[in-house]
Amino acid sequence: MYNQHSIFSGLIRVFLSCSCELLVKLNRFFRYYKQWRHNLRTRYYLAEMSEHLLKDIGVTEAERQEEISKKFWQ
Repeated sequence: MYNQHSIFSGLIRVFLSCSCELLVKLNRFFRYYKQWRHNLRTRYYLAEMSEHLLKDIGVTEAERQEEISKKFWQ
């Protein structure tokens, strides 16, 4: 028969296993979220730049339009 200690330690192992999987998924989600926010922010700044600033950083109007037309997850 199983004693309480072995049942309890088995439950803890299952819980920790599930918790680790959840943490991995949450970590992945937050990494994606952080990248998406970065994409939105930088594309917003790019859209607001004047022509002389674009010229300073070496970006053409066509390149700007191509970049700001992308979806946030791209």
